[in-house]
Amino acid sequence: MNLLPKTHEEFSHADYWNTFFKKRGKKVFEWYGEYPELCEILLKYIKIKDDILIVGCGNSTLSMSLYDVGYRNIINIDISHIVIKQMRDINNSTRPNLVYEHMDATKMTYPDEKFSVILDKGTLDALMPDAKETTISTIDKYFKEITRVLRNGGRYICISLLQEHILRKLLSYFPASGFMFRISRCHEAESKARLEEGSLVPIFVIIATKFIRLSQTVCCNESSKICHIVILALAGEMDWLFSTKEGRQQVLKSAKHDRLAIVTLRREHKFESWDAVKTELQDCVRNLAPAGLSGKHDIPFLSLGSDVGARTTCYEGKSDISGPFVVEEVEKDGHEFRRLVFLNNPYVIQSEARLKEAKSRRGKTKKITDPGLLACEHHIHMSVGVSAVIDIKEEQEIMIIGLGGGALCMFLHHCFPKLKITAVEIDNAMLKMATEYFNLILDDRMKVEIADGIRFIKDAAACEKKYKAILFDIDSKDTTVGMSCPPKQFLELSILKTVAACLTEDGLFILNLVSRDRNLKQRAKDELNSIFQSLACYTIQDEVNEIVMCSVEKHDSKEWRNKFKLAAMSLNNQAAARKLFSFKEAFNIPTLLESLSIS
Repeated sequence: MNLLPKTHEEFSHADYWNTFFKKRGKKVFEWYGEYPELCEILLKYIKIKDDILIVGCGNSTLSMSLYDVGYRNIINIDISHIVIKQMRDINNSTRPNLVYEHMDATKMTYPDEKFSVILDKGTLDALMPDAKETTISTIDKYFKEITRVLRNGGRYICISLLQEHILRKLLSYFPASGFMFRISRCHEAESKARLEEGSLVPIFVIIATKFIRLSQTVCCNESSKICHIVILALAGEMDWLFSTKEGRQQVLKSAKHDRLAIVTLRREHKFESWDAVKTELQDCVRNLAPAGLSGKHDIPFLSLGSDVGARTTCYEGKSDISGPFVVEEVEKDGHEFRRLVFLNNPYVIQSEARLKEAKSRRGKTKKITDPGLLACEHHIHMSVGVSAVIDIKEEQEIMIIGLGGGALCMFLHHCFPKLKITAVEIDNAMLKMATEYFNLILDDRMKVEIADGIRFIKDAAACEKKYKAILFDIDSKDTTVGMSCPPKQFLELSILKTVAACLTEDGLFILNLVSRDRNLKQRAKDELNSIFQSLACYTIQDEVNEIVMCSVEKHDSKEWRNKFKLAAMSLNNQAAARKLFSFKEAFNIPTLLESLSIS
């Protein structure tokens, strides 16, 4: 029975393979060896927990053998719907979790980075019988799809005869795309082929490991190797300029140097002087210098301040929910600040307050937090939202989910003398820290409930409790979701409906939304739009935070924008009247309005 195609181009056509498998029936067709011959190499690069995709599986028993030795996360795809049906029928009862799907490997429908291993046994050879332009175009699509669905750290494992045109294509694509590239020869598969078929064709296994693709920017002035600068970030390691990739690129551009190293003094680092720091770093910095830099060349050091480690630890604690945390004091811009930092995420400031001196009843001077300064800019925008819905002459109530250091609560408490605030915090350690180190005042207008936020909202709705504003300012402990604030369960439709039910007719739901994933942000806004009639969003420059204000009432865009303008003006006037800040510290209303979008 002649199963060979009339032309080698037919290897890439679905019709040829459908006819091939119809004629061959249930007889297995193996390319380049079976599991016993390949396992020594495969087991080295494929782990039990890997998510495996086998492309162009045909009726090979390889995935069945892998399944039988413990690999359970395997998906097989093939362009032939006939062979997929055959393999499903064979494995339905004995291997129920072994997946077979009809799919073209050059047009996969899987999401990005779904697999940690992609296994190709002969598929590349079948798709690339020659180096014609049309063939290369198909292979480019195939390789791009492999790159797209493979995770960073994942392996593309290709078993091939490695003809010259195939080797050239592999070498031109994968190393240039950020893959580590290895080639192993499979002597066991060759030996079997020689014994059974008399074949002397060598068989190779290519392992291409995907890494994060680095910038391929070509240096425009290779001879300029003498410019090298190190910035030592002391208390400013959490600033946007130093804690984000975008910020560091801006520093590099401003410094006008070829290479920049940013060194952070950690909490445990103690040095007597600036010279001691430079001595400590000298050898290490040399290792980072451009090749060919003269040993006589001095690498300049630039510091953000004259103090070496101007940081004082006030309190170290541990929370059952948030883990270890520290309250510390740092100097910045001529002022002292007190910070709350969770050590599980040490480069993010959870709460910050400026310190000022005050006299006790006994005449002693002590440091207290200044309630008039909102160090976190997103709190300013949230305060404008509160100002937009409350009447300063009336007793009205708002709810804040997430206490932290209590900075937002204390500002609103001092700014609006008739406003009642209920803060909900799940972590009792945060309440203790806020009262003892951030001067949170508890009275008949400022209450803190230690409770689960979702449970509290549901209970409030059950009691038909109404609030002028409900604020979500709560961080997520789950770093795998891609959203830092709020936790994903707080954005479920059922919870958003409950929030809407707890608002007065003219009330606002004010959300601190933090995510670098634009799709996640848009999905959250779409869900909010399905519940609320009007949305206003503040985008904060140089920060990931976006403040979303939601109303159950429908508002005219121009009218609502004017309402927020008046609210910002009222907040400025009220804060000044309460002596919370001076004219110089007032909010910049035009800037606030520029960043406002209404839908």
